[in-house]
Amino acid sequence: MSSPEPALTPTKITQNPSTSVLYPTCILFACKSGWFLPHVCIRTRKLIALFAGRWHTRFPQHGAHRNMKREYHRWYSPRLGLELGVVVYGHWGPPLMGFPTSAGDESELEGQSMVGALAQFIDAGRIKFFTVNSINGLSFYNKGAHPFHRSYVQSVFDSYLCEEVVPFIWDNCQSRVAIATMGASFGAYHAANTLFKHPDIFKRCFAMSGVYDIPTYRLSDVLASKGIRHSVDNWGPEGGHDWPYWKHQMGTYINKLY
Repeated sequence: MSSPEPALTPTKITQNPSTSVLYPTCILFACKSGWFLPHVCIRTRKLIALFAGRWHTRFPQHGAHRNMKREYHRWYSPRLGLELGVVVYGHWGPPLMGFPTSAGDESELEGQSMVGALAQFIDAGRIKFFTVNSINGLSFYNKGAHPFHRSYVQSVFDSYLCEEVVPFIWDNCQSRVAIATMGASFGAYHAANTLFKHPDIFKRCFAMSGVYDIPTYRLSDVLASKGIRHSVDNWGPEGGHDWPYWKHQMGTYINKLY
């Protein structure tokens, strides 16, 4: 057996800056009746303030999770050489693993009110939400490192998810139940990549405004060529690359699928 590379050296990850760049793709991969059902959502224009106001009314986002059961867990990962945290929201329900955006951590989805947007589903036991950290600053955004090393770091992070976080989720749920993933922006890449690499563990994915190295319709062609049922869904004015859109989309998807 070859010796493993040295433990990863933590680097400072700055706060994810706000951006006006609106990525066009939002992909939902769902497993229903044994089939993957990706819904690819394309933004065509900005959401006007009227829609944002309606979203706040339909899906409460601020203060809705104050009485929710919340557990914070943190442990040292020997494969990463780092301590990373996981936040658990809710008492019971099918597990949903949430990834942060580019420079976010396990608290970002709560800080950006995604947890509040899904509070009614968490409190009702329709989902149990697990938010994880990322090490993007050591992998994809570590521009000073060789691409091979950056790829290696990402593979170690994938191992951390499957060998440490997944058993933790199963233990917390007291069952080896199928897990769903979700993420927005760069978190969407992690959510989709995790599903495709481990379809034996992960059965559903909500990937919003992600970038996957190939255009959305090309991805649709690839899925069709493999016999994977799916649809391309155009969100129109309700789609965009920012938290109000993602919270509305997740609320809609969870309400339909759980």
